[in-house]
Amino acid sequence: MSSLAARIRSKLGHNAASSASRPPSSRRQAIERVQKSPIRLVPWLDLIGLVKADFPDSVRVQVLSHDLTRRGVILCFQEELQNRMAADLQQASRRLDQEDAASVCGAVALEMIRLKTIAQCRDAHVEGNYYRDAEPYIQKQWEGVIWPIIQNLDAFTVLRRPTLA
Repeated sequence: MSSLAARIRSKLGHNAASSASRPPSSRRQAIERVQKSPIRLVPWLDLIGLVKADFPDSVRVQVLSHDLTRRGVILCFQEELQNRMAADLQQASRRLDQEDAASVCGAVALEMIRLKTIAQCRDAHVEGNYYRDAEPYIQKQWEGVIWPIIQNLDAFTVLRRPTLA
């Protein structure tokens, strides 16, 4: 059985041809492409790339660290994510006319990241390589994803022992 890294490289090479269309040059053009094919990931990735500067810092950091681009690892799971997210992507594409594209895309991006992470962990566990593959990225995950999300939380209220009345 080939390693997860080898499978990802292979899938990325295969997916490069499927996402060979020219990226949109404007938000409007990107929104139109999403609305034309709402369950395809590549149009969403292009739109996310155009609006990510407007994301809250914690979302932008996650999008960057997970490389949500038309060349990123996410496309290794393209078919699975499109199937699992189809209804949500269609609904989100309709919201693009009424709501801010950054807020719609932020929610879509976070769901893509969640599902991609689940799929990656599942595949790594199946191969028995999860800890070997994850270990080199622990510090990067802490600094780039986990800490930015939790750094401003009030841990005292989370960890405080309940008092008896």
